[in-house]
Amino acid sequence: MIRAIYGELGQQKGANGKISIIGGCLEYTGAPYYAGASCLRAGADLAHVFCTYNAGIPIKCYSPELIVHPVLKAANENPELSDKSVWPKALEEIYGEVSRWYPSMHAFIVGCGLGKDEFLADHLAPRLLTLAKEQGKIIVADADAITILCKNIDILAGYQSAVITPNPNEFKRLWDAYINEPLPNQEYRCLEREITELPASDPMVSSSVRLARRLGNIIFQKGQIDIITNGEKVVCVSTPGSRKRCGGQGDILAGIIATLSHNATRNSLEMIDGVVAASMLMKRCAYVAFCKRGRSLTAPDIIKVLPEVVAEALSLDPSL
Repeated sequence: MIRAIYGELGQQKGANGKISIIGGCLEYTGAPYYAGASCLRAGADLAHVFCTYNAGIPIKCYSPELIVHPVLKAANENPELSDKSVWPKALEEIYGEVSRWYPSMHAFIVGCGLGKDEFLADHLAPRLLTLAKEQGKIIVADADAITILCKNIDILAGYQSAVITPNPNEFKRLWDAYINEPLPNQEYRCLEREITELPASDPMVSSSVRLARRLGNIIFQKGQIDIITNGEKVVCVSTPGSRKRCGGQGDILAGIIATLSHNATRNSLEMIDGVVAASMLMKRCAYVAFCKRGRSLTAPDIIKVLPEVVAEALSLDPSL
């Protein structure tokens, strides 16, 4: 499956993926870096990061491979935004700076290190999400973007090219926002195969299916067993992963999802196939890195092994 998703290596720069990350603020600079770095290590050609000014220099220093645009603003970083009367003008200026890059992009990762600043998260980011939807781009909504979805329940409604990646707590928040009923207990069980397709009515996945149908998006419910569904097709991935849950793994996963989703659609496959492959690769990377580092595992260890895991999946020599 992974061979089919990657297909032939595109020879033109950008063909294998031009991915944008919307996130990065004064408090959080690692998350957008991890997302961008994992895009590139998973095979994308270009990764752009749109962040605030205070996040720009640190992210540039982490890696020269990322194209960093420090054009976003947050009220808690910009004293001039303490006056809300200037917000409409500021929003239009920033929107113009970011939106001119949209036509050339294949996918957008929103939420990694975005933060919860009112101006940035409640006013600017929803407009950027909406524009990505209007232009038919792949969207991966992670972390702080899930908070945006809980506050704006129609923003990605029915958009089948969006992947929402909640952890258990975020899944509960989405459920409360969109279903507004008590969340049933999910009956997890051991699965015989690492990749298992289950019927939508199975008690282990029925809540995920219902939420996916309500949103109209692909739900990637993260856990020891990942549950991935577009409301019709349901796939569980139980590939062994890391025994340690270090910070940054969700950001790495978001980058792999964006890259493989683009490659799947580029090669005329279903987007959900790329999402399932991303789950497999992420878990395998975490497992390999944990075997090397054990308790000392950190997110960069996972990114470091990503090229060899991709090569292994493609049955190639990592040196090629």
